[in-house]
Amino acid sequence: MAVWSDSPSVYSDSNRTHNRSINQWFIAPIYLLPQTAFTIPQSINQSINRRLYLALCILSSSLLPHCDTFGNVFPHIRLAGTPMRNLRLLSESQQLLRAADSQEEGDEIKWLTTGASGSVLCGGHRHFFTLHEAPAGVEHQAIPPDCSHVVGAEFLIADNVLFLATSEGTLLHCYGGTVTDVVCHIPAGISAFRWSPDQEILVITTNLEHEGGHLLVMTADWMPVVTEPLNPDDFGEQKPVTVGWGKKETQFHGSEGKEAAKLKAQLSKSVSSQDDLRPRISWRGDGQFFCVSTVSTATNTRVIRIYDRQGVLQGTSEPVNGLEWSLAWKPSGALIAATVELPRWREVVFFEKNGLRHGSFALPFPVGESTVKELQWNSSSEILLVWTVLRSEDGLLTDVIQLWTTGNYHWYCKQTFRFARTTSAILAAVGWSQTDPYKLFLVQAEGRLSVLEWTWDVCRSLDNSATVAVIDGSKLLLTSFAYANAPPPTSSHTLQFPTFVNQAVFSSTATSYQLAVATDSRTFYLFTSNRACPSEAPILHKTCDLPFSHSAILFWCGKEHLAAVEVTQVNGETVWGVWTFSVHDETERELESLPSLELLEEDKNCKLVGYFDAPVYHFTAERHLALVYLKNGQVLQADLRPDAGKVTSLIKLQPDCDKIVIQMNPSHSHHIPPIIYTLNSSSHKLHRSNVQVSDDCTSFILTPDFLLYTTHHHKLVAIPIHHSGNDVKFGSSSDERQLERGSRLVTTVASTGVANEKCSSSDGTAVILQLPRGNLEIIHPRALVIGKICDFLRAGKKNYRGAFNLMRKHRINMNLLVDFDLSQFLQDVPVFLAQIGNSVDLNIFIAELSDENVTATMYKSHFPAAAAKDVVTTTVPVEVPGKSNRVLDALEKGLDRMPGNELFLSRMACHIYKKPQELEQALFKVMELMKSFHTTEAEDALKFILYSTNVDELYNVALGTYDFDLVLMVAAKSRKDPKEYIPFLNQFRSLQPEAYQKFSIDNHLKRYAKALGHLASMGREKFTECVELVVQHQLYREALVIFREQSEERAKLLCLYGDFLSTTKRKYGEAAILYDEAGNANEAVENYRKSLDWQLAMACAAKANWDAKTLAKSADLTALALKSAGRHFEASRLLLDYTGNVSGAFGTLLEGRLWSDAHLLLEVRDCGPTARSKFGAAIADAASGVLAQIGDIEAKVDKYQLRLKVARQIKRERKAGGLGDEFIDNMSETSSVSERSSMRSSKFSRTSSKNRRKDEKKKRSLREGGPYEDLALLDALKALYRQTETLMTGEVASLLKYLLLLRRMDVGCQLQRAFGALLKNLQRRREEIWTMEELSAVLSGSLAGHTFGPDATTSSIVSGLAASAAQDAREPQPGDLSLTDLALYVPPDFSLMASWNEMRLEQFE
Repeated sequence: MAVWSDSPSVYSDSNRTHNRSINQWFIAPIYLLPQTAFTIPQSINQSINRRLYLALCILSSSLLPHCDTFGNVFPHIRLAGTPMRNLRLLSESQQLLRAADSQEEGDEIKWLTTGASGSVLCGGHRHFFTLHEAPAGVEHQAIPPDCSHVVGAEFLIADNVLFLATSEGTLLHCYGGTVTDVVCHIPAGISAFRWSPDQEILVITTNLEHEGGHLLVMTADWMPVVTEPLNPDDFGEQKPVTVGWGKKETQFHGSEGKEAAKLKAQLSKSVSSQDDLRPRISWRGDGQFFCVSTVSTATNTRVIRIYDRQGVLQGTSEPVNGLEWSLAWKPSGALIAATVELPRWREVVFFEKNGLRHGSFALPFPVGESTVKELQWNSSSEILLVWTVLRSEDGLLTDVIQLWTTGNYHWYCKQTFRFARTTSAILAAVGWSQTDPYKLFLVQAEGRLSVLEWTWDVCRSLDNSATVAVIDGSKLLLTSFAYANAPPPTSSHTLQFPTFVNQAVFSSTATSYQLAVATDSRTFYLFTSNRACPSEAPILHKTCDLPFSHSAILFWCGKEHLAAVEVTQVNGETVWGVWTFSVHDETERELESLPSLELLEEDKNCKLVGYFDAPVYHFTAERHLALVYLKNGQVLQADLRPDAGKVTSLIKLQPDCDKIVIQMNPSHSHHIPPIIYTLNSSSHKLHRSNVQVSDDCTSFILTPDFLLYTTHHHKLVAIPIHHSGNDVKFGSSSDERQLERGSRLVTTVASTGVANEKCSSSDGTAVILQLPRGNLEIIHPRALVIGKICDFLRAGKKNYRGAFNLMRKHRINMNLLVDFDLSQFLQDVPVFLAQIGNSVDLNIFIAELSDENVTATMYKSHFPAAAAKDVVTTTVPVEVPGKSNRVLDALEKGLDRMPGNELFLSRMACHIYKKPQELEQALFKVMELMKSFHTTEAEDALKFILYSTNVDELYNVALGTYDFDLVLMVAAKSRKDPKEYIPFLNQFRSLQPEAYQKFSIDNHLKRYAKALGHLASMGREKFTECVELVVQHQLYREALVIFREQSEERAKLLCLYGDFLSTTKRKYGEAAILYDEAGNANEAVENYRKSLDWQLAMACAAKANWDAKTLAKSADLTALALKSAGRHFEASRLLLDYTGNVSGAFGTLLEGRLWSDAHLLLEVRDCGPTARSKFGAAIADAASGVLAQIGDIEAKVDKYQLRLKVARQIKRERKAGGLGDEFIDNMSETSSVSERSSMRSSKFSRTSSKNRRKDEKKKRSLREGGPYEDLALLDALKALYRQTETLMTGEVASLLKYLLLLRRMDVGCQLQRAFGALLKNLQRRREEIWTMEELSAVLSGSLAGHTFGPDATTSSIVSGLAASAAQDAREPQPGDLSLTDLALYVPPDFSLMASWNEMRLEQFE
């Protein structure tokens, strides 16, 4: 045990021999650590080990889902402000710590602290109680009699004990059971103490009676750090330095004069009469600083001093009149909260770390009738608890607990609870949970503990007004976002109440506007919409007193009833009852006439749904069916019909979900269960009937058509809700958009489909977001916009006007009006024109038309292939050819049926935006308007055409109409100079006849085909000009169409066209046909010969009646051309048939090695012994050539196989050394390296076809030492195998046959033996070159990352394919193998030995 001596600066410890300085302490980097449950083994005694163990346990705890490995709180769990959200009471539970008759006098509960595993410890001077959460139970323990004046208590996580401090100076540990241990004693007594958040530093203030009090700082091992007086004279290390600028003495003071500068601020000379003069201590959340509020002996006022962790004074607060004892440092470290008593009111003021004031807000209680007892922040720094004691005129005291939060520089009072002090019920202590920032503990002196759980919730209406109600003390701030966007803290309307508002609940139906409000005085108010003017404030419909407690939770049940959830005791057990009551039935008794809860069962206006053994988090009802969601996740179904009283279990969902939205079945069928959306704000998991939708959800809203939710990745996700009529899987399509960091959903604006001039968001696509800094933002998500457009366009509505306005407002492509249902739109063109009604909007639609199907391109995510069958089909084309022209034709027909010149500009637009443009038709319609004396309309139409097209192009089109009046009208509206175009037009007007005038105009406009037609119409005298025009502009086809009949002109044109094709295009076959038609036999035969079409050439010559000599000469020339082309058989036939040259034909066949045809000719025509000797010699020469090829193949195979072994060995050695193919590539010449680096420098160079061919050529290079030498060798070897197969099926078999016929057995046997040896050699080497080991190695390297077979999973296959796709998308690297390269490692299908001729030539010798 450590004992303090009379001098607080002297300290002795007989049980510990180690001593460490402050720099040797282990300070865990933990921020806002909750007091979780950990049991430390008794063997861990060393302080440094205990602290390490504590830090590691806390950091690895699942109770810290929002802390990183260093204990830092993630920024997304802290919000800068929540002005549009209210604190909604989730549940209340009560526990009686002891029997009412067991309390002794002076044994009231005085203090409360939270313990391990969610347990709560509270007690007085003699006893304390531990309420365990799991397993539930109450443990009672006595405090030693000599330690009966407890100053405070705190549960120590590291030691798993309760720490108590008494006013006598005793510090003790209380273990389980009756074991207590006095660990230290301070003779000077203790007035206050506080552990640091990491429980490593203990700060104690001694009693003021002992030398004015001291401040003691010690470690968890009771090692002293610092001891100093409570009221030092020094300001601190952060004392501000001034150079005299801005002194009060140098400022202007107006009528008060200079004497005002000498006046000092008058501070209160005495503290409050209710001040107990005790010090207060508060730590910052990170444990680096703490502050102490003491009464200064010099000024007799309270002062706040800020110290660092080592107990060094950092600063002192500025003098504040009326500063009181309440003190609470915000855990996030921003501000220190305290209270100040002013003459008229009392304020909560805030100080910075340097002691300077930083804002305040007034408390709504008179100074003389109230006293602030305590301030407490919750662990997330969002809520400030203010405990105030009120005194009535008759002397009765009431404890008031208020929960305040801030947003947009405004403080809101969100909740108020009143506890009247009686002899049997006095509020003794309050405290926030350290594990759940929204759980509050209240304990009364007689031993009743209440646990209140809160959550943030947006009170929003479901009707078209999109009203959001914000609780602000005794005011309810209403903002109707359908009519106005009022940023908080402002609002559209303000409802003032006589007492503080605790609950505001809108009706749960979208067809009614009803607002139920409950105040802390248990008064109920019902407001309804002002039907005459919906944008005005709601009207008070009814008010009454509620028979429930102040913590009863209200839910709407349809339009006529409300439900109240209240905790109560039934047969000694804590249960939660649900009651429903009517709010509109005026014939029954008013609710305030019910004297107690027990009489509710006898009242006809109230009905008990049931008692439940778990807190009721949500209750909803529709018709006679009610659903109850309990805290444990159980969903129950209750029948609300009279005399039913049946409650059954429906489904088990995720527990502890504080946001529940139930989507009831539209058909109200019992066979189809409702869909329940739940969100756990702690784990951020959003579920849809036990199916997880998201694991990082921060807020969500359910609309009739979409599920909207925000995520920690700062995205808004919209998922369509497909009702029972669709078979689309939920979540198969979704839309995302980025948001500002920390945005939360507030509400959405619904729509009836009827435009409201006063409604700012009548289209029903607006989503209101709350940003962290407090302001609001209205967005229109693309999914909601397109969903609304589709709803407008469905066959039942056909609201094209509404869809068009929405698309124009949100810049949606107008093609969606057509692509939604093309056939339906073409039928509804009259309806569409009638609804649009003006040319401006209609022209906007026409201008955006294209053949693209936007439902399959830019908006394809909103139109899945399996969606509604009336929208898209299974396969949706990306483009619909001719769609825009079809729509424009339909619009043009619809516009033509309209009377008068209505929408005449849209008629022009239909011609302008066609593909190709119909500018001539548009100009003709303008002339019709001019001729019908609609001058204004004609000028507007011409201006529109000029605006939509190029002026010069339109001028040329007008000139092409040959109407000079129209040309002058267009030119007058353009910027052309009359001095230029008038002489130009007069020049055309002077030309005669009219056909030549049109020819000149078309020739100027480069419309040569039309010009040729006009010129040809003038007769033979202009044929020479026609020929010049045809030759100059290559109008041969057009000319032949014009001159259809046979004539000299047509023959000349045919010859000109033939010359063009023969000399320029080298299309000899087509030119020959033209010459043939023109009767030019010489040119026809010559071009047939060039095209190697010898049959047509000889037929054309015969048709021209050529003589035999000329025909033979032509045949010789044609045969020569055929032999040059390798067509020896056709050449020999031509010689035989048209020249009779048998020897020439025989020589041609021998030259082509056509042995069978040559042998046939030899035997049929009896060519003589000379020809036979030539035949034998040719056969022998051919056999010699084949033998040479066989030898060459064997030599190359030997060479390539030997080099392949060397190349593979080098490659294996390089890979074993970690160098790979890239090192081999770098060993090549410098030019290759520089070429590769230059190719890599460009993103597209290696993907070009030229470079791909260059890479393939490099891979097939047989250069020794090249990076792909092994591939080149394999490619060459495969080519040799293919060459051998070609020899066997071609020449070898034929040669052996004729060598046998000619009895050249020596040559035949030699050829047969050589080729058989080659086949055997290749068959043996095939197994040596293409080995299975080499193939397996290559395949394993190329398919790395792929997993197939029975051990493969979907995840492994997908990941392998993704890696392969990434590999294919990157820039090719050395060593990359294509499919063609991999095919080289597969052995060739060499099965020639099986088909080799078994016949031996030796047997015929």
